[in-house]
Amino acid sequence: MAPPTINVKALTRYLRKRGSPLAGSVPAIVKYSTRHGVDPRFVIAVAGQETRFGKVGNATAMNNAWGWGPGKSFKNWGAAVNTLAKGLADPNFVYAGQGNDTISEIAGKWAPIGAGNDPTGLNQHWTKGVSQFYKELGGNPSAPVIGGNWRNAQAVNTPPQPGPQNPAAADGPSFKTVSQPGMTFAEPMDWNLLANTHGQNLSDIMAGKIPDQTRLNQLMTAVQRAVPVQLPSTDVDIQIPGMTPQDTTGRNADRGQPGARGVLGPPKGGNYGFPSGGPDSGKVATGGHGGNWGGSMPRALQIAKLVGNTPTSQKRTKRNTASGNPSDHWVGLKSSYAIDLPYSSNSEGDEDFRAIVKALGKPNLKPGQWHNIPYNGYRYQVGWETGGHWDHIHVGVRPVTPSTR
Repeated sequence: MAPPTINVKALTRYLRKRGSPLAGSVPAIVKYSTRHGVDPRFVIAVAGQETRFGKVGNATAMNNAWGWGPGKSFKNWGAAVNTLAKGLADPNFVYAGQGNDTISEIAGKWAPIGAGNDPTGLNQHWTKGVSQFYKELGGNPSAPVIGGNWRNAQAVNTPPQPGPQNPAAADGPSFKTVSQPGMTFAEPMDWNLLANTHGQNLSDIMAGKIPDQTRLNQLMTAVQRAVPVQLPSTDVDIQIPGMTPQDTTGRNADRGQPGARGVLGPPKGGNYGFPSGGPDSGKVATGGHGGNWGGSMPRALQIAKLVGNTPTSQKRTKRNTASGNPSDHWVGLKSSYAIDLPYSSNSEGDEDFRAIVKALGKPNLKPGQWHNIPYNGYRYQVGWETGGHWDHIHVGVRPVTPSTR
């Protein structure tokens, strides 16, 4: 039985946007994945979670973006996918062979929580991360991704037929630039791809006529790629039926500080609603100069509130960073405070990184390196996709006056 049709061009665009070395090998990924009955979108999603689509560590040198082996080298990406897909589909192995064919079921064997080779607990994010990438690629994270059940799935890219239910197919070029006066848009929208994947047209989207909430959420993710990345000076919200207003402060306007609009005002007192605890608890730990670590604590928590994410680490007894310098997390620095904001999807992390540096007045800064940003008498240190910071954004705050440290 022929496997579902996969849109090679769409997968290639997806990887190119992320600067992935896998982008040029999508035909091989599709070929070897489908040969063994594995959804290539799942293969790409796993690469996103394991190595940021082949960009982390020695993934490129080993042609192994999946940690398969582990630590096994391959002559090229295609050879790696061929081995990976064959193993997933092996009837004598723990995946398809034992009926583990959905992402959550595969996770129990691929990345079991509490495994001895996972001392930092990253496996707990595996299912969520892979599911998010797979969803971005048009897949249903709850459906089978390997084996006979996936082969029998409905084709995800049946060619659209012109007609009143699918005007995009009759409108000529697939890519159309969505425009609106005074706004800068992220990218042209591939309406044909939307129609192929989701079977819905734009009027249905805007009218909120999609009864399946999962499909609606998938489609909204795609639509949001075409909405403004820069709002006009009038500060207009973009509202889509069934969705919260979107702006460029964070993932949703209602998750940030009321009225923040990308600018940090004077921090208020208290914990911004985050739970309290002692050092090493991962919760808000009061203390230091003034009880609020020289004013650094409310400023760090203000950042967490701005993007709507709960820190997993704050003050702790460990002194040094990986580079050997005293960390803003360390309780010995009485006027410093740091938070780690967790992410299982690099797309969400990228989005919140942009929101943070924009709020600090530096919207052009990029991930991949440390940034020390002076802002209203304090130094904000922001790190994302650098060193050991691939699953969390670090924000460290301290006064710029040395005598208060």
